[in-house]
Formats: sequence, C-alpha cells, structure tokens
Amino acid sequence: LPATATVSGASQANGYIIAGGNGYFYRTGTAAGSYIITYPIGDVSYYSPMAITTIAGSDYTGSLGVKTLSASGAKSLAKIWDVTSTGLTLTSATATFTYNDAEANGDESTYKVWHLGTSGWENPATASISTSTNEISTGSTGSFTGYWTAGVTAPAITWYSYLSGDWDNWETWTLDPSGTTRINSSNSIPGAIDKVVILNGRTVDITTTNKTITYLNIEEGGVLDIGN
Repeated sequence: LPATATVSGASQANGYIIAGGNGYFYRTGTAAGSYIITYPIGDVSYYSPMAITTIAGSDYTGSLGVKTLSASGAKSLAKIWDVTSTGLTLTSATATFTYNDAEANGDESTYKVWHLGTSGWENPATASISTSTNEISTGSTGSFTGYWTAGVTAPAITWYSYLSGDWDNWETWTLDPSGTTRINSSNSIPGAIDKVVILNGRTVDITTTNKTITYLNIEEGGVLDIGN
C-alpha cells in the first residue's frame, strides 16, 4: 500500500485483506507518519487488524509488513501476528493487535503477551492485554518486528527445514510447510516447546548439545546429523 493510499471500512462484516501463508500486507513510506495506520488484515475466519499509533527511528524509507499465522496451544491464542520491515531503522513503536474471542484457548483472564525475537519467546515489560476489548498492546517497544501473540503460555510453532545447515543457524528454518519459502522474520531457531520437521533432501547438523523440542519428524530423504 503506497504512502499516499488509504483503506477504510474494513471489518468482520464488511471484509478485509487476508494476509497469511507466504504473503504480507505491506505499507511503504518515507516518513514516520506513513506507517501510523490500521493494517486491515485477517485470516479466512476473523478480522485481526494491527494498528500502529507511534513509531520512531532514523530511516523511514522502506516498508512495514504484517500477516497472521496459525498457532497451536491449549492455553494460548490460535493466532500469531508476524511483523517484518525492509529498509527501515526503527528505535521504537507502539501497536495493538485485535483478536476474536473464538481464538482464545484456556483461561483468557491469565493471558500474558508474548513476543518472539532472536532470543526466544519473552514477555515484554511494556506489553499488555485487554480481554474486554480483545486487544494486545505492545506498549512502546524497541523490538517491534517478529511474532506477537498472547496466552497463559507461549504457543508451539512448527519449524520446517528451509535448507541444509546448522540447527543453530536461523537461516536453516522456515514456517512454510513446503520448505520452499523462508518465513522467519524473527530470525529464530526451534525452541523447547516447538515442533520440527526435517524435509526430504535437507540435512540439519547438530554441532552443540542440549536441544529440546516437543516433536521431531524426519521425512524420508531428510537427515539429522548429530555428529559423534
């Protein structure tokens, strides 16, 4: 969406832009104000907009994108917002993500906000959730890109081998089940609660100890090399 363009009227009833799978809804711009809009996205079932209220940085020429991903977990939202940027140098941003009650699993009153960055799932001190309005707020955060969701616990993610390489290299992993497109805007590797699928034709090398996940599937033709 160019900086001069606007979108209005999006809602659960009126319709919205489905941004998921390999596609993002992008906003391009050259100034901070270009990105302070409501991003009218959702999945096939629910309208799930992201609204940016403040943004700061030193370079605004580029694009900011967001899409939704499905999540699994008995005590977390069934949705993750994947925020990415290209060409931007940001120091802080404040945004809200809106979900539907039907996507809440477990005791919503005990939900915490979760952000997945390069060091794994964490609970940002600035973040909060309103269960009355179904809104997750990032607060003013310096770590805006990556995955955002809420739950009693963080959701499990299924990682697929994108290419052959080291387990500890984020470039080895993708959220794309086919393994053909890199979807990993948080530059993450599989965490302790996650699932891993090593696809046909890919070799993943383990060169450090103490790997913990909840599920591992090595497809025919895939290799997990644990060394000596």
